[in-house]
Amino acid sequence: MLWTNLIYGATVLRSLLPMLLAILFVTVVSHTSAQNTGASLEARRAELKRLLSDEWEYTLRTEPELATNVGDERYNDRISDFSDKAIAEDIEHSRQSLKRFESLDVTGFPEQEKLNHALMVRTLRESVESARFKHWEMPATQFGGIHLEYASLASYIPLRNVKDYENYLARLHQIPRVLDEAVGHMRDGLHDNLMPPKYLLEKVASQAQQVADTPLDKSSFTEPLRKFPDSISAPDRARLQ
Repeated sequence: MLWTNLIYGATVLRSLLPMLLAILFVTVVSHTSAQNTGASLEARRAELKRLLSDEWEYTLRTEPELATNVGDERYNDRISDFSDKAIAEDIEHSRQSLKRFESLDVTGFPEQEKLNHALMVRTLRESVESARFKHWEMPATQFGGIHLEYASLASYIPLRNVKDYENYLARLHQIPRVLDEAVGHMRDGLHDNLMPPKYLLEKVASQAQQVADTPLDKSSFTEPLRKFPDSISAPDRARLQ
């Protein structure tokens, strides 16, 4: 009986073996797949975080005025580059960044991260698509622009010590370059029929003239000289003036 039972048991085991192996295979594959999916999800989330960080760093580096406004002082001695080369490089950067963000699979991401991804894709896509309108060829309007932005430079740059003042001076020295770039773009805009209405441009000219006609002792450009912080010594004040 024992022998018969053993033979019967072995026969049953052999008949069940393929099924048991199949179940084991499915279990292992499912577990491995779940592990891989989890790892892939974390890797993709990390990639989104990296891409967003890289894009923010690029923005701060290429828009130093914005960096100053948000408290990042690494670029306080610079102002934006509006040259044709810089504009072309920025458009290409947006194209390449858009490809990177669009290629990222956000399946399984938390809703906030999906939103961050969607907003960045939208922003980059709009940047690329709007380039055909050459908005940089109209750098001044009655609401603002190159003629007013740098006249208010001293109002948002830190002025606490000698280094801050030297950064401010470094920025002032770059304004002629930016104005030349703006004039070049306006001429291109004239050629491309990209011009605000005449009655609005007359307001722009009036605004610019008002800035230019302000006496130096009342000019916004020289305002930092009228309120030196106590931390700056008399010799340094004289040198900076």
